Amino acid sequence: MLSQQISYLISCIAGHFQSSRKLCPECGSNQYGVVSRKRWLTSLVQCDRCCLRYRIPQDPPEHHFDFYQNAYTSSLATQCPTADQLSEMLASGFKKTEKNFDRRIELLTALGLKQGQDILDYGASWGYATWQFQQFGFCAVGYEISKPRAKYARDFLHVNVCDGEDQVSDHSVDCVFSSHVLEHVPAPRLALDFGKRVLRPGGLFVALTPNGSEACRKSHPNEYDHSWGRLHPLYLNAEFYAHCLQDRPFLLISSEYGEQFDLKALAAWDQSSKYLGDVSKRELLVVAKF
Repeated sequence: MLSQQISYLISCIAGHFQSSRKLCPECGSNQYGVVSRKRWLTSLVQCDRCCLRYRIPQDPPEHHFDFYQNAYTSSLATQCPTADQLSEMLASGFKKTEKNFDRRIELLTALGLKQGQDILDYGASWGYATWQFQQFGFCAVGYEISKPRAKYARDFLHVNVCDGEDQVSDHSVDCVFSSHVLEHVPAPRLALDFGKRVLRPGGLFVALTPNGSEACRKSHPNEYDHSWGRLHPLYLNAEFYAHCLQDRPFLLISSEYGEQFDLKALAAWDQSSKYLGDVSKRELLVVAKF
């Protein structure tokens, strides 16, 4: 961990002398306003063109794939459990762990997803969510950039987690679901374009992330800066989604961590209009129809 922090420090220092690492990763603009700073090393900025909030300096292009193979470890989400730990988790159906996805399944069913429909778990890590989706009755597959974690999911949870986007067929799923993944990707359009390719007409793109919206910054001034930095180079915000999804029906709401989203609002959304709810809480949910 210390070596990773030192490497990050050196990379950030170098990044201040590379103009390419200050460009918006979504649209390439070099025009932005500073939202916040961490010491003298990094800044959170908002792009003047597409409204994305992102960290300056950005990581070098080769960083993303290499880092997420083995170096990235962050609690149960990325650390593959031992055989004994996994056995206990599976016996309880993950009910006693921080990766219990019951609330996420309630969220998806409130949006109209039914047992038997096809769901892609985008950023599946070692397969805990894909497994739970299958147990509920969804036809779930996963996609994970880390080849070791994808292999663990296939070998030990016996779920199909792909490690290449080309392994997922075009127009083959009803829903692309991601939980705290998009804040790690090089650019949101990569995930959204992938979603467009693999979703059937009328399919849903569902993503949960830390909430980088201005309303959240104002309502949680002391906690806001905790969710961007070394591991989270992007801070997804309502202003960005409203811009990039302006030609799509979408829903945007937020919740506090550990609480369920407003399921009545999800069920009431007509999926043909734009719905912007309360985006002042710390976890952001976007649902887009393609």
